[in-house]
Amino acid sequence: MYKIIRGYYPQFILTIVFLFGVIGMFSAAPVARADLLVGTDGPPGSGAVRRFNNFGTYLGDFTTGGPGLDGPAAVQFGPDGNVYVLSGSNTVLRYNSTTGVFIDEFIPTGSNGLDDAKDMIFGPDGNLYLANNENPANTIGEGGEVLRFNGTTGAFMGTFIQNGAGLGPPTNVDTVSEAMSMAFGPDGFFYLGNDPREVLDPEDGDIQGYMVMRFNGTTGQYIDTPFPPNFLGLHDPNGMTIGPDCNLYISSEGLSNNGNPPNPNVIYRLNLTTGNNTPDTIEEFVPSNGFLDADLPGGQPGPPNRGMIEPEKIVFGPNGDLYVTSGDTAEVWRYNGTTGAIVGGGAFAMQGLGADSSDPKGITFFPGESLQCDIPFPVAQIPTLSQWGLVAMAGALGIIAFLVLTIRRKKAVA
Repeated sequence: MYKIIRGYYPQFILTIVFLFGVIGMFSAAPVARADLLVGTDGPPGSGAVRRFNNFGTYLGDFTTGGPGLDGPAAVQFGPDGNVYVLSGSNTVLRYNSTTGVFIDEFIPTGSNGLDDAKDMIFGPDGNLYLANNENPANTIGEGGEVLRFNGTTGAFMGTFIQNGAGLGPPTNVDTVSEAMSMAFGPDGFFYLGNDPREVLDPEDGDIQGYMVMRFNGTTGQYIDTPFPPNFLGLHDPNGMTIGPDCNLYISSEGLSNNGNPPNPNVIYRLNLTTGNNTPDTIEEFVPSNGFLDADLPGGQPGPPNRGMIEPEKIVFGPNGDLYVTSGDTAEVWRYNGTTGAIVGGGAFAMQGLGADSSDPKGITFFPGESLQCDIPFPVAQIPTLSQWGLVAMAGALGIIAFLVLTIRRKKAVA
């Protein structure tokens, strides 16, 4: 046997490479890259993270219950490749990304004033940022701030954006009061969705002033407010993400508009590629559908293609399309990543999000071959089909070489 292998050693090695390529392609390709995770609320203590494939088919629960899993407001993959869930607005839980098994409480409950956190992201530095509110140590508005924790150990690193940051209270609207959503831009800036109503009108908060503020992405110093208050009907900017085109996308419930007609259920796009992030670079990527809730006037159900109602978190998928959690209808909607049009004529995902659960919020895709803006986020990547395909292609070339050399050897012997 040894002599046979030695005689065909190059061909033997190439054949082994090919076999490993084929095995890798079939074992790794379909598992996680296109799968979607959605955090859903329910009765107290019964929150869950549901799993869907790229067709919107419900694959079952990624994880349910567990220590303190309640109302997952955000779901993210960390630099270590595991899944992090902002649970109960005051703790961050970590789960094994393969099995869904609970690992630990990465950020302990109430750590450093963590109370009413509405968003969570890992930054370019690999650390974890939380848009927190109602910290009893803060006095402005809802006590909004952005906290930073070590992305490896979970240790508190300090307050990245201070409560009251901006141009300052009590009369100026551009002041951090209620931190709602966040994103690190490709331009090196940090963007924060903010609601300063309590600053403007602490008695009843009737004055609307939702906005997107911009800060230095390293120091947290306030720069300006590229999406100004009372502009285009922005209301409850619950979700924020960077698109494959490197622009900023913002979800808006739009149920109130400072005395003007509501502009509900909109995804705005703020152009970051022009270097002139001013109101003239903001557009409605997904225009309003006009629905204040899921029903038509008179209580009749709305049409199946009505779109999202009260959008929460947003994420771009591996196909470049935009996926949005619809809080009022317990659905996920998919929109064309270029045109903003609804894809498929109805909700992308429904099963598993209704009945015993409601108000889906956190949403993310397994890391892999996604159309993303070129930002060096340190997220562990799962091997992609194209990567395994290259291995298989090399193996195929090896087989061809094996056959050619074998034929030549036989001819030489003859």
